[in-house]
Amino acid sequence: MSVIIHIDSPLLTMEEFAKRSGQSADAVRHKVAAGEFPTIDTRLDKSKRGRVYINMIKLAQMADASEFNHPTMNEA
Repeated sequence: MSVIIHIDSPLLTMEEFAKRSGQSADAVRHKVAAGEFPTIDTRLDKSKRGRVYINMIKLAQMADASEFNHPTMNEA
């Protein structure tokens, strides 16, 4: 059985990711700070403010490599 994942945008802002995942923006920020989500930092000068994006491609790869077995995936 193959799994198809549709990613409409390879990068999402933390705010957009929070909205799509149903989490609060603060929860996503904390998880990003803890390294739970793969990110791309576009700031040239790290001492200045800027956008940090969640890398949806890497997140899908991490999910695919996960050892978590979804109950419906084992039924066949």
